[in-house]
Amino acid sequence: LSKLLLGLLILAHWIAAIWWQVGVALTDSEPTNWISAQGLTGENAGMAAKYCQSMLFAVSIIATMYGDVGATNDLERVYVMAVMLLSGFVFAIVVGRITQLVLSFGEHRAEFRHR
Repeated sequence: LSKLLLGLLILAHWIAAIWWQVGVALTDSEPTNWISAQGLTGENAGMAAKYCQSMLFAVSIIATMYGDVGATNDLERVYVMAVMLLSGFVFAIVVGRITQLVLSFGEHRAEFRHR
């Protein structure tokens, strides 16, 4: 279970890092992006606030497929769609692994009672 949680945390970190780079890549070409919409431009926010906002997006997308941080342009929307598809697959894997874990507890208990 701890490997599963660590894997989810690493996945969230990568999703957050790429989300930040998508916003930074469009800072000069697009008048609005998710970074400016959240007020994270200039001296308004430190690195911790920027990382926390990116992680909030990543964790909310992985956990619920919905988040407070929204896409404001086409590149961001494409990235969000890709992350939602990936998150759906990850969710299915997590549920499957937890189901296997619960079932294996039942098998071990039945084997113990049989002895």
